[in-house]
Amino acid sequence: MRKIESREEFKLVFGVSEFNTFLSNNIKDFTKLYTGRKIKSLYFDTINFDIYKNQLLYDVDKFKIRIRSYNNFPSFTKEIKENTSQGKIKISEKLDIESFDDVEEIFYLGKIYYPTIFVSYSRDYFKYKDARITIDTDIQYQASINRKLDISIEESKHVVVEYKKYDKHSKNIINYVDRPYDQFSKYQEAIEKIFPNIF
Repeated sequence: MRKIESREEFKLVFGVSEFNTFLSNNIKDFTKLYTGRKIKSLYFDTINFDIYKNQLLYDVDKFKIRIRSYNNFPSFTKEIKENTSQGKIKISEKLDIESFDDVEEIFYLGKIYYPTIFVSYSRDYFKYKDARITIDTDIQYQASINRKLDISIEESKHVVVEYKKYDKHSKNIINYVDRPYDQFSKYQEAIEKIFPNIF
């Protein structure tokens, strides 16, 4: 089944010690909503890293392609996240596969995209005052064996707090935090750590 979602996303990116300070100062305003889970995504790109390069060059009319699983369950979803002039769209489709290795390529908009890099992290779900947020910690990056023989793990030094606005009634976290939003992409950071010599 194919699902299309339209929403706005806003991120606050902290260093670990900075986040711990933020959390300790605001812990009374946090309420856990759901059990946290481990998320693992396999991102796809062309041989020439066109998706990554478009991330750097354009603010809109760009996209990412990934396959995602949760808590190591044998359930996989293909997601295409588009950033258009009309807003952000996520197209999701459940896949009938048993592992990430079962998808060797994805054809989209006239190009072939290959398994490139894994992004893994722990995600927790909270209500922060009147806003609903996710907190991503223990972010790790690893090359797909299809793209690089060295598949050692690189770790991010960031904690990502993300607020997703689904409708006009969603409360915005920025009302409660005295700082601007951050522009941050796990995929972009992953590529720059794992494939530092693209250009």
